[in-house]
Amino acid sequence: MLDYIKFSGGIISFIKTGTLVEAESDSDLSAEEQVEYLNKPRSVVRFNLYDSEDVINGKYSKKLLIFPDKKSMDFEQSAPLSESPDSEKIELSDLSIKIKTYTREGAAEPYGYSDKSYYQKNVTEGSPYYGRIYVWGKNDYGNERWIRCTEYENGGYPACPDIDYATVHVSRVFGVGNGRVFASGFNDYSNWNLDTSDDYNESNAWVSATQSSSEADSPIVGITTFQSHVVVFKKNFMHEIYNTKNP
Repeated sequence: MLDYIKFSGGIISFIKTGTLVEAESDSDLSAEEQVEYLNKPRSVVRFNLYDSEDVINGKYSKKLLIFPDKKSMDFEQSAPLSESPDSEKIELSDLSIKIKTYTREGAAEPYGYSDKSYYQKNVTEGSPYYGRIYVWGKNDYGNERWIRCTEYENGGYPACPDIDYATVHVSRVFGVGNGRVFASGFNDYSNWNLDTSDDYNESNAWVSATQSSSEADSPIVGITTFQSHVVVFKKNFMHEIYNTKNP
């Protein structure tokens, strides 16, 4: 369980609760594995997400990212209008591409007013377009429109990697796990797209191994942001990362 607690004048003003691991009947983990997983240390970081391409009028929305659970939640939770502590459910989202669903009879694409910061999935029952996923972008002629993402329609979208510890630096999530360091896409903690031979973008995510030196051949024990760069810690070694763009 995850509790979000606020205090007012030294007194608990409200509580919200979320579930990181589902009950045994709803989980692939055994009861013993769930206990072991719940006892793992968590790494929680704050990410300020700029919600617009408009430099002047855009705003930041604050998120909390939870690892290794790969969950996100709003940093600011609304307080219930009650004189006594109240319990409400925290909405936790997965750290993968951000998908919203829509229904639309007779047409495949989302409506024009649909949220363009999300991928949109057609869930119109009985429709020949059911399951199609679209993203707002530019076509080959430079015109903005909804573009179908066939590569994501079978669950092939990039998943958040297994991260044990994380930090945030220059609008990217930097995380470590399995002997590697990962960086999310720029200004998008849910973007883990890597470059391919056909698609290069300096805003893409990237990953690097961390054992090129024999002195660095030990497990990663932490990561932090220090003096405008990222530092990865091992038992007797440190990696310093100064680059903030996709190399």
